[in-house]
Amino acid sequence: MEVRAEFSERHVGLARVPHAPLLRSVDSATAAAIWVPGACFRQCSCLATAVPRKYYLSLSSRSQKITIQMTTQELRERIAEVSSSIAHQEELLKKLRQDMSLLQRQLNEAVDPVARLPLEISSEIFLQCLDPFPSPGESHAPTLLLNVCNTWTRIALSTPALWASIHIELPNTQHWKRVLPFWFRRARNRSLSISLSGDLRYFSDRISSCIWKYASGLRHLLISDDSEDEDEDDEDGQLSITLFKNTPPDSLPSLETLTVRGFITDRVFMGPQIMELLLRAPNIIEYICDCMEVIDLDESTTPVVLPTLRRLIFGDDADDDILNHLSLPALETLSLSMCAVSLDDFLRFLKRSAPPLKELVMGFRYVTEDSGPLLECLSRIPTLGGFKMWGAHNEIMDHLLTALADSYDLLPNLHILTINTRTQEADIPDSFWGSLLRAISTRRIQLHLPGVKAPPEAVLAAFRQLVVDGIQIYIGSEESNLVAV
Repeated sequence: MEVRAEFSERHVGLARVPHAPLLRSVDSATAAAIWVPGACFRQCSCLATAVPRKYYLSLSSRSQKITIQMTTQELRERIAEVSSSIAHQEELLKKLRQDMSLLQRQLNEAVDPVARLPLEISSEIFLQCLDPFPSPGESHAPTLLLNVCNTWTRIALSTPALWASIHIELPNTQHWKRVLPFWFRRARNRSLSISLSGDLRYFSDRISSCIWKYASGLRHLLISDDSEDEDEDDEDGQLSITLFKNTPPDSLPSLETLTVRGFITDRVFMGPQIMELLLRAPNIIEYICDCMEVIDLDESTTPVVLPTLRRLIFGDDADDDILNHLSLPALETLSLSMCAVSLDDFLRFLKRSAPPLKELVMGFRYVTEDSGPLLECLSRIPTLGGFKMWGAHNEIMDHLLTALADSYDLLPNLHILTINTRTQEADIPDSFWGSLLRAISTRRIQLHLPGVKAPPEAVLAAFRQLVVDGIQIYIGSEESNLVAV
């Protein structure tokens, strides 16, 4: 094998000669022919040593070129020497970095004001920098707090609330199986909160069984299908999201809030599985549904009674069909998209539940009925204090406002009315403004009417007088209140 290397005169002049194993292989004739400035080679007795396996070293004038022939065995030995030296230097570098990190932690601790605070205060400061559902990466709290100094590490590990919630991003299921045990051990006996998001196609029995292992202490559960990957549609063009197959939780005794979100068209959630989760949570307080579609709810089954549920929220375009399968005698807050629920369905729900509703939001984008069923529904909610309606036809709004002005028996405890109109700003008729003014002035209730242009001048002046009289009224764009005085 032949290896060639080039050296400049400057290198040779500084006695940067080839390694000793190379020099001792040069015969005397070759050595005598070498031009070397100064006497840097005169002390190298190895140049006069001849060996049977020849290597030749030739240097010429100022552009010296060295040609060295070595055996493969000696090359391997030399590579091993260099590799050993590199490994040794890397170990030294690793040790220096460790020492540097330790010194930095000691410096941080020496100058850190948090280290001089009581544990209760420093723990609260740490909690304030925490996301509702923190990720376990080293660049996010609370893991980040472990890498500052020894004092911060002790504080973080002595604050179980820092470790009581976690955000799980699918599809990396193996990672979460490793992380969850030690994460929740640090939470000790605290109630737990889990946010599960990403591509829920990967929400398999493996990951669900890992989560349900902590079901007895689970207080808040958020499930969100928000992957941007495209689906390979099945036969009917939809992909069903399965929250569990063969491993449902035995019980969720501590669960208070359940949130299920799905923002991807053509992905649907299995209604029976959502119902199963609600049934296994005897102390559930809030259910938030922002799913595009929920399927396979059995119309023939008797509505399920959830005696502790107080808040039920459906997103603007969410499938609210599950309301038709529930009885909620303790419900205080309800937000309906009216996407799958009709006014007649809502009336049946109110009859079987008789809930003490205090806040009601209703979307009318999909409602085509007249105002008769709406007024009957509202007559069954005397406890209602806040009512918000969006996307309603002018006729429905006009009939409601007229009924409010004509009778104190309809919604006797109403104190705030919010209206988001369906019509364009220029299409709001004068009759609507007249009915609205009469209802507000008669019932003396707060009004919030955003996203509209100024009403007729006479109406605007009348509303401003009501504001002077102490009624809170907002009419105008999102940025400006036209009736402010």
